[in-house]
Amino acid sequence: MPRLIDDLLLLANADASIWSFRADEFEPETLAITTYEAYEEIVKVKKQSLTLNLPEEPLPSTSGDFQRLRQALGCLLDNAVFYTQLGGKISLGAYKTKHSLFFYVSDNGEGIPDEYKEKIFERFYRTDPSRSKKEHYGLGLSVAKEIIRLHRGKIYVRDAKVGGSIFFIELPLTTNRC
Repeated sequence: MPRLIDDLLLLANADASIWSFRADEFEPETLAITTYEAYEEIVKVKKQSLTLNLPEEPLPSTSGDFQRLRQALGCLLDNAVFYTQLGGKISLGAYKTKHSLFFYVSDNGEGIPDEYKEKIFERFYRTDPSRSKKEHYGLGLSVAKEIIRLHRGKIYVRDAKVGGSIFFIELPLTTNRC
């Protein structure tokens, strides 16, 4: 219940444009590693594997709200852990292109049908209404979407080649985004 209340307050503050946001410079690898380390024990409980994929060349430092971006990645990892079977595989990674910095979370879980791929980012939306477990209220992806929107980025999902899903967070490689 406390997490639900926190998520609702966060979304209400974002809607009212009064969300506290702190833009600092940080290393993307630090964000990925910190988030990875927070989930190492969680995946062990479900006998899942979690891998971290970072490029050999350092990623450019960027500015943004480190804690909020960590929260967004956490939302993606929460879903990957929840919707991936026992013994499943989950990956967290980062890379850059000419104009963007990407973070991704992939899994070999059940995947998401095409007709739901846009809807899953809506508040309280769940692809399977029969899922009534109290730990998921259908807010995590909408929270992540707001965080990324405030960073002038994009969040989206694609099918993984081996089954499951890949969620992408795309942030522009510019300073003073927030």
